[in-house]
Amino acid sequence: MNPPTPEPTPAAARVKTAALLVCLLCLVALARILPVRAGVDAAAAWIAGLGWWGPLVFGAIYVAGTVAFFPCTLLGLASAPLLGLGTAMATVSLSSTLGAALAFLVARYLVRDSVEGLARRHPRFAAVDRAVGREGWKVVALVRLATVIPYNLSNYAFGVTSVRFEPYVLATWLAMMPGTFTFIYLGYLIHKGLAVQGSSPLEWLLLGTGLLAALAARWST
Repeated sequence: MNPPTPEPTPAAARVKTAALLVCLLCLVALARILPVRAGVDAAAAWIAGLGWWGPLVFGAIYVAGTVAFFPCTLLGLASAPLLGLGTAMATVSLSSTLGAALAFLVARYLVRDSVEGLARRHPRFAAVDRAVGREGWKVVALVRLATVIPYNLSNYAFGVTSVRFEPYVLATWLAMMPGTFTFIYLGYLIHKGLAVQGSSPLEWLLLGTGLLAALAARWST
């Protein structure tokens, strides 16, 4: 019998939150040093010029990146400056779910043997595989919320478990929403941080409140 996995402690949650804040400050500082804002503004203008095709093009890039093991967190961070908060949330949420679904199908029907060999080298996969056999979609949701297995790898790994496709997709879509919102909003804050001279105290208060709400949504689950 395997020992139970320890529950995250409040101290660990505080460390994760502090680490994320430090990373945010570092990213803002780095972005202010490098010509990031000009590049983001140019990309945003290009996407805006595509009209309603803009979110579709961005979504297609996100889906392809998910299947190809690209670190799509970077795309999530860039989405709000490029698309706007509301459009970014809808686009990234749907695209990440579609990418996860495609990777699942590829693993289940095209490259199952290779994925099984790769997944079984991950120390937590065996426990997840057994749990999926008992609880199905509930384990998918927990893995998405707790990021027990990295996102890109888990998409393929779930394809070689016994979970059914439809519950997998629904659990993936719902459980990834807190993390999706967090990274999209962080990208928005970083972009705003590049123009800090033009921001009023009220704007920063609203941004800070939104950041706390994003962190609470991400780690209260």
